[in-house]
Amino acid sequence: MGRLEEMKKEVEEVLESERVGWYRGQWVLYCPFHAESNPSFFYDPEKGVWYCFGCGEGGGVAELYHRLKEAGVIYGKEGAKKKKRKVKAGGKKLAKILSKTVYTYRDYEGNEVMVKTRFDGLDGEGKRAKSFKIEWKTGRKRWFFYNPYGSWEEVKKATFVVLVEGEKTARAGMEVFPVPYDDVAVLGYTYGDKEEIPEWMVSQTVLIIPDNDEAGRRKAEKLKERLKERGIRVAVFPVWRYNLPKGWDIADLSPEKRKRVLEKLLEKLSSL
Repeated sequence: MGRLEEMKKEVEEVLESERVGWYRGQWVLYCPFHAESNPSFFYDPEKGVWYCFGCGEGGGVAELYHRLKEAGVIYGKEGAKKKKRKVKAGGKKLAKILSKTVYTYRDYEGNEVMVKTRFDGLDGEGKRAKSFKIEWKTGRKRWFFYNPYGSWEEVKKATFVVLVEGEKTARAGMEVFPVPYDDVAVLGYTYGDKEEIPEWMVSQTVLIIPDNDEAGRRKAEKLKERLKERGIRVAVFPVWRYNLPKGWDIADLSPEKRKRVLEKLLEKLSSL
């Protein structure tokens, strides 16, 4: 294996672990060189080229290898031995913060109640890690569903609501169903037993799609029971019955496939 092939292999090991989707044969992910709220970094594994529509940077695999190494994402033998400065973020220590994403939570009247910042970076061993910081804007800590659309008005009018685990996954769903498209809204949940359930959701049909792990299954079941107690029509998509990777969520699908899967699930739900 030549040096360029070795660089390509190392680059793709890093990028594949952070990939959030596919688009026409290209990997889609959040740019490792600047903070952004939506993924705009594209990598073509066949051609070995990349481009970020957010910062306008791009080039070949060799340049990308060196850029990632400079950022501390790929460690050489010398770099791995260097002592890294620790950064405190949300109770966890990251040796290096590569990007941050800010999520704003609002109550069902539209008031800002909490800001959650996600830090993606590396731990002390050079492994990918993430951490969170939460800033409450009100005295009372109240959890609501995460609304990637910003305004609740169009969400309230939707016939179907898809509840997915986490803010990042909710944003991936929003890309498929920008309200009021197809009368479907996608919201995110964190705990399943803490989010306040709004009155207007009683008239909607809800589909819960958890992450593919045991914790995700427990959260989904808790949330389902709470919604049923309120008289809401609800179903959970059993991702654990399918041969999916551990931790899988809908953000792992390309936008086109994500749309097809969600449409089929909602079609089945509406016929129940």
